[in-house]
Amino acid sequence: MLPMSQVTAVTQYIAKVGRYNQLGANGLKDKRHQHPGTQPLISQVQQAQMKQTLQTPPADGGLWNRRKVAEGLSNLLDRPVRVQRSWDYLRSLEFRLRIPRPEPDYRGYRSPRSLEKKRRARAKRIKQQHPLAVVEVWGMDEHRLGLKPIIRRVWVGYGEQPIANVNWRYQWLWLYGFVHPSTGETYFWILPRVNTELFNQVLVDFAA
Repeated sequence: MLPMSQVTAVTQYIAKVGRYNQLGANGLKDKRHQHPGTQPLISQVQQAQMKQTLQTPPADGGLWNRRKVAEGLSNLLDRPVRVQRSWDYLRSLEFRLRIPRPEPDYRGYRSPRSLEKKRRARAKRIKQQHPLAVVEVWGMDEHRLGLKPIIRRVWVGYGEQPIANVNWRYQWLWLYGFVHPSTGETYFWILPRVNTELFNQVLVDFAA
């Protein structure tokens, strides 16, 4: 029995002989460059319209992805279109797959400008109530700092599995920070835990 490579070579040789006997020397020419190729899924005009459509948000108000583009092509051609075809056209239209940059959406919430107006009005009201006191505006926030063991890669022999003894318990610290936006002055406490008693003590110490 001949190997598969030899069988393939013999089959191609027999086909060439048949084309030569039928068409002569023209039957041995490479005509791949004359092949027009498959018909594109959408025309160049439709591709231009598709690129313009991709510049605007989709109907659901989200972001464009392969599934939404495939659905749009399906509606345009009135037949199902695979998601892979939408990927091909997105690449041909010079679109790239990128992670979107997050942007705050203040719809349904008070804007930072309205909060600033409210803060100024409240500070002014406190100054009127306590004309002899020095009123300063500070910002405050709390943050939890955690530590977890990290297992990194190590060099071992081929076929060996390294074993590392790791304590998976977490360790936490709480940071209470105050900042004076006008001067940049800061004041903070670092605590091993958080409860109402400790927080009240921090506020009393800060006020002093």
